Amino acid sequence: MKVVQFDAVGKSRAGRLVLDALSFELETSEIFGLIGPNGSGKSTAISLLCGLLEPDSGTIRLPAPAASLIGYCPQELALYRDLLPAENLRFFARLHGMPARRREARIAELMSSLGLDAHAGTPAGALSGGSYRRMSIGCALAHEPQVVVLDEPSAGLDLEARRAVATIETAQPD
Repeated sequence: MKVVQFDAVGKSRAGRLVLDALSFELETSEIFGLIGPNGSGKSTAISLLCGLLEPDSGTIRLPAPAASLIGYCPQELALYRDLLPAENLRFFARLHGMPARRREARIAELMSSLGLDAHAGTPAGALSGGSYRRMSIGCALAHEPQVVVLDEPSAGLDLEARRAVATIETAQPD
């Protein structure tokens, strides 16, 4: 089943063509990477996919609104530094409309699988860079999205954390 389709998507920013007729399709359970030099349009493509920008040309097709379908972890870590890890996860799960009956179990799963249980009482701002990055990825996964978008996914993660992130389950389409 197709979950993402870009068809000849174009975008200019600050008067400069950033994407010129980008086309690709993603199927369920497919892993896809955008690779290129700085300034080649990777972050712009991600912003378009997540609905943060509108394309100047072409079409982007998703089977549901981006906010419910996509979990996004930006390259820049931007969480609530005064909240505990579980509180950050809870906030993002609620923001995306995750039902309360599932929310607490999902938070417990993520805290455990991301190795955040040992830091449960530590405010986000006091976490190490790697633990903060794990929590950021957890926030993208909190609402069990069908599509997970990780911008520079391995930045700040050790090998153990990379393995842990790779094993976390996401939602399967109905």
